[in-house]
Amino acid sequence: MRQTSIDQPVRRTPSRAALGLFVLVAALFTAGRALAQEFVPPVSADEESWVAVVTADDVYLRSGASKSYYHFGKVKQGDLVLVTGKKFKWARIAAVGPVFQDLFGLIKFKVDETGRLQMQPDGKTAILTGRTEVQAPNLASSDPLKGVWKAIDYLPAKTEIEIVETVQSDLEVFHKIRLPETAVAWISENYLRPATAAEIATWETSLAQARMTPAERNAAQAKANAAQKAVAEKVESVKATVEDAVTPPTKPAAPTTTAALPPKPKQGSPAETTIPAPVTAAITEANESLEAATEAIQNAVDDLDQYSDDELDDTMTMTSERPVVTPDSAGTAGSTTSHFDDSGYVTPVSTYADGYLPPISDAPAASTSNAASEKATPAGNATEAASTGEQFTIEENVTPVEIVPPAMTTTDGHFAEQPAHWDDVTTPPAASGGAPTAPANLNLQRPQLPPLDSEFTVQDLEKRFLLLQDEPTETAELAPLRSLYYALADREGHDTNVGRYALARVEQLRIWGDLQQRNQELRLLRSQFESTSRDVEAIRLAVSREGEYTAVGRLTSSTIYDGTELPRLLRIQDPTTGRTVAYIRPDASESIDLHTLIGQIIGVAGPKQYDGGLRLNLVDPVRIDVLSPGN
Repeated sequence: MRQTSIDQPVRRTPSRAALGLFVLVAALFTAGRALAQEFVPPVSADEESWVAVVTADDVYLRSGASKSYYHFGKVKQGDLVLVTGKKFKWARIAAVGPVFQDLFGLIKFKVDETGRLQMQPDGKTAILTGRTEVQAPNLASSDPLKGVWKAIDYLPAKTEIEIVETVQSDLEVFHKIRLPETAVAWISENYLRPATAAEIATWETSLAQARMTPAERNAAQAKANAAQKAVAEKVESVKATVEDAVTPPTKPAAPTTTAALPPKPKQGSPAETTIPAPVTAAITEANESLEAATEAIQNAVDDLDQYSDDELDDTMTMTSERPVVTPDSAGTAGSTTSHFDDSGYVTPVSTYADGYLPPISDAPAASTSNAASEKATPAGNATEAASTGEQFTIEENVTPVEIVPPAMTTTDGHFAEQPAHWDDVTTPPAASGGAPTAPANLNLQRPQLPPLDSEFTVQDLEKRFLLLQDEPTETAELAPLRSLYYALADREGHDTNVGRYALARVEQLRIWGDLQQRNQELRLLRSQFESTSRDVEAIRLAVSREGEYTAVGRLTSSTIYDGTELPRLLRIQDPTTGRTVAYIRPDASESIDLHTLIGQIIGVAGPKQYDGGLRLNLVDPVRIDVLSPGN
């Protein structure tokens, strides 16, 4: 559909859909500002649950309410699920019933965090020592343990878990566990319909069976089989008795002499209508046996149904303690019931499918994998694509690539070897091609980045939170700040006042990130008409040379990493949406002072490495090209 710039005169009546989108974004922007002041749970705790039927095959169970969240399971047409809430056009699904029976969750610890759980003598169960998040495996990746970041449940301390398998890498330990019933998944509403009364009854029976332990299930099945066998044997016995009673005796041989035959009984006489006594007794015994067998079967069925009667009335309430706080109440935070459906930091992507932006996308990507797009089709006729959304992975143990500085020319036009540091140069030469160079006294030694346990405080993070409120929503660095709040909660303990306060900020920033996504989508539409010719040419050039660069975008300063309590970093932003594509250290290049390139669109080639202290992916440049001048 043809679109026009919002700022240009409109020559025709705008479509209702366009006006609706603009009004929706404006409303979300207002709501986001309100959320920045007061934390509001995203889902009502008293929402009614209902049973739904899946209407298509290969429908993804996603870890969040968007195509950008990876999936950790599939359902097929006819499967029954329990819907416990709604977000946008996505249904929240409780992890109960047969479809979740073979799925698993992940509990991830660092190798040195040996005290996070206590293994039991059986070697299969463990007790959690603190509040722990359960993450969804990433089935969109070739390795489900790679790119795992989305929490689908939080388990309180002293919870007993069943460990299916343990996998250890150089840095982390992954425990595969049986998926808790308090976990959640998300399915597009396009693939669901309400269940009928008969389907609900089937759901209740299957749910009761799914909740049985293997021993209980085997015992109930054996009891039902024994009852059915007893019925079959009794019916055969009664049938034989009846046949013996009604079978006429063998006809005797014809007499050799004639004799007077007894007169035939008159029509309707007792001799013709009376049922023989043996037959009556056999029928009575058969009825009694059938009643007893039916009762035995019903008792066996009741053994299955009792789980439904006792447990289904207790509706699933997926809640976790979360304080409703203000910056001044960290020490006396109350609590409310809602469900955390997001983890701390999301490692986003460098590209995205169908123009659909990830909910939080303020940091550089570790890897990208764009599969076939997932298209919504009418219920009953839809099949989800094999894979959609982005791969959220962290590149570990990346071998650093040595920067080979470009050759430089002296005043006489001859090539000179690049010095190791600008401190060694009395008069800095001009870089090739007229690119800006650093002053002679600029020290380009890289600073030592602080580890995760650096002593930043909640007050330090609150200062940055307030600064973000003054920035445009679509360009605010939400994901890094959310990562820092989560790191603070880990450091202080999730059960402390400061930890609960930090987790509340994590959830608040997630909601704010949803608003950011929609603003970025609107900005993307507007930019198609408003981009300057220089920007368009720069973007066209970058696309034509996409394979040469790790990141392309406008270089800007970072509000979060401003060099005070945290190290100073620069951002590379998508010039169209404002989304952060990557982070780079100001001193990353020994040939160019990156501060002089702020505001310009650049292309950066070089490896991307994960920094565990900052929980960020940083580009280590081998080459930096200026693609357009700044504004």
